[in-house]
Amino acid sequence: MSAEVKNPEGWYFYSTRNEVAYWNGDAWTGDVGPSRSPSTVEHFHHGFLPFLRHRWFWIAVLGQIITIAVAVISKSGSPWINLLSIVGYGVFMAGSVMIVARHLHFGQLSHLKMAIWLGIISGVVAFAVGFVVEIAAGNMWGQNAVLWLAGPIEESAKLLLPFILLCIGRPQALRNPREGFLTVLVSAAVFGVIEGAEYQLFTALSVPHSWYPLVLGIGRPMTEIAHTFMTGIAAAVIWLAAFHRKRVLTLAGFVGWAAAAGIHSLHDGMTTLGQSGGQTQGLPSTPIPLEMAIVGGIVLTVISLIYAAIVYLMLRHSARELVPPQGVALNSDHWRPQIKHWGIHKKVLAPEPDLSGSTS
Repeated sequence: MSAEVKNPEGWYFYSTRNEVAYWNGDAWTGDVGPSRSPSTVEHFHHGFLPFLRHRWFWIAVLGQIITIAVAVISKSGSPWINLLSIVGYGVFMAGSVMIVARHLHFGQLSHLKMAIWLGIISGVVAFAVGFVVEIAAGNMWGQNAVLWLAGPIEESAKLLLPFILLCIGRPQALRNPREGFLTVLVSAAVFGVIEGAEYQLFTALSVPHSWYPLVLGIGRPMTEIAHTFMTGIAAAVIWLAAFHRKRVLTLAGFVGWAAAAGIHSLHDGMTTLGQSGGQTQGLPSTPIPLEMAIVGGIVLTVISLIYAAIVYLMLRHSARELVPPQGVALNSDHWRPQIKHWGIHKKVLAPEPDLSGSTS
């Protein structure tokens, strides 16, 4: 994410329609109007297997290779070797952030490094908060109940520090919808990094010198990627609605958080269905062959990939509203803003703008 020229304030085409919207330098204000000239934005054409040409894909592949290698090495060594899987999860989850970042041109942000560092700190805090709260909830209501409560607990934890900073207005840069969104995106990714490494280490310690860590080394990174996407759904709505209404608490923001928490709880809670005794089943005590570990990892990856794809589509619907004018022509139709009026009671139609000599 190298430095990019920031889009100046003005009217811009935001789709192939002959309409323009107003960009105030940081975000779309919600003002739209007809254009006197035809749109300069053309329909986007995808190439064959476009992800193979993107850096995020190969970074994610590298992270996956590291988590698998760590699991294999730990089979004949110390289970504590799986601590090194945090490197693989870190690389993989960096790729998950880049999937979204390539559309939003974060390189334009004046406080890019600050947003990333705040996100890293927030992710560590989020994991600690979620860990403590879930232990307390498990002691009171049982582990199955915790899985159904994972959505509100973990989504709130990942948003906690950035939302507090938004409430107090410091740092002021965090009021910028894209800066706030990036901070939360990194926070969620860091949460997934720590959680993934924790699960892989716990598995290795529970059944030493087994192939169980390999199941997670193969399948867990794709499971963790949903953390980035789920929290991103809420963050995009919360920050843009706050920008529109000039206040932090909005109905749109609450709906965004509820959507993220709901799909998270549904995902985790469904793993309890069909179990008896009211407790989540633990790891088997007997080793499994290498072939079974590989198959189990692949099955986990496929299931997680399907879920991640669904969540990604939901994220795209909200995050597309943060795409700056520079990104409109470079993005596919599904990543171009629709100028949603989150936080605004009614749509305000701008007078027909004169685009002669202006940007497009």
